[in-house]
Amino acid sequence: MALRYKTWKWRRTATIISIFLLVFGIEFLSHFFQAWTWERLSCPSGSSCKRLLFVADPQILGEHDEPNWITIWDNDRYLRRTFSLATSHVQPDAVVYLGDLMDEGNRADDFEFERYVKRFFNIFPLNPKIETLFLPGDNDIGGENGDPILPSIVQRFRQIFHKKTELVVGLCHIIKINPVLESISQLSSNQLSSDKSIRIAVSHFPLMGMSTPFTEKILRNFQPHLIFSAHSHLSRLRGPSMKSPSALLGRLGPVQFDCLNRTKEHDHDGGWKSIADVHEIEVPTCSYRMGVADMGFGFALIDETRREFQYVVLWLPSRLKHLKLYMVAGIVFMLFTLWWCLCGYGKSHKYNSINHQS
Repeated sequence: MALRYKTWKWRRTATIISIFLLVFGIEFLSHFFQAWTWERLSCPSGSSCKRLLFVADPQILGEHDEPNWITIWDNDRYLRRTFSLATSHVQPDAVVYLGDLMDEGNRADDFEFERYVKRFFNIFPLNPKIETLFLPGDNDIGGENGDPILPSIVQRFRQIFHKKTELVVGLCHIIKINPVLESISQLSSNQLSSDKSIRIAVSHFPLMGMSTPFTEKILRNFQPHLIFSAHSHLSRLRGPSMKSPSALLGRLGPVQFDCLNRTKEHDHDGGWKSIADVHEIEVPTCSYRMGVADMGFGFALIDETRREFQYVVLWLPSRLKHLKLYMVAGIVFMLFTLWWCLCGYGKSHKYNSINHQS
């Protein structure tokens, strides 16, 4: 009897230790190990650099399409933890949110929207020392698949996420562009003629993928050196000679700004009448709920002295793989528990039979 008790106690202890190691490895070690693998972009000696962090399509879950509070809690916690690691790694001068901040922002009533906003800033807390710029996406204000864009919804978003349409960080002039609303802030001739200004356009929707009068106007009037966009949930690069975007998995740069933004006035395959030699970088989603295998944050290092930039994606651990591992571990645990119970029952039955015979 004492031997059976010791065996049961050992199995219980081993099970508890195994569960602890599994949870600790998934919830802590995997995140810190992933952050340890992130590439560090260093500012060259003697240069003045600005560090920009891009957050694309977090789409915090709504209460209608995902009523399970455990799923919402897990997704919020994943975003909060990975964003904290990213800001610690980058030490950004500015954070740009490239739209689709919420999954049901355009469908939420005022009370739901207020709750979503509270959750959003709990996940992505504001730092007064870091500049921020928020872009609306189609899930925030509508505009895709026939969803109407209501002025009241647009105004509600602007009241919470600032009316700021541009951001100046050192020599970097970051301007917010919305192809759906066809809005762009007015620039002075001094800003455009300045040789020192590094002009960066940011948009939720990719700009180089659409040839419209509005996007033509952007290239002519704003003359961006670099474009950052989102929406596709993928990490992709559109270059001046590319007919379609290509996957961007590794490090980009350093790229000289002086080699960019040379306007060409002739027809192009995509229907453009004028197009700039400009790179457009599509930043991947940072949410594991978007149906893509790879998630991450965008990190750009702008060297104002050498007038060049580097860019890399801070890839995130796969939460779906973690959840599958939990499921497999749960099944294995239940099978072992069943096996232990059956073995214990068999030994107990055999022991009772022997005693009965004797």
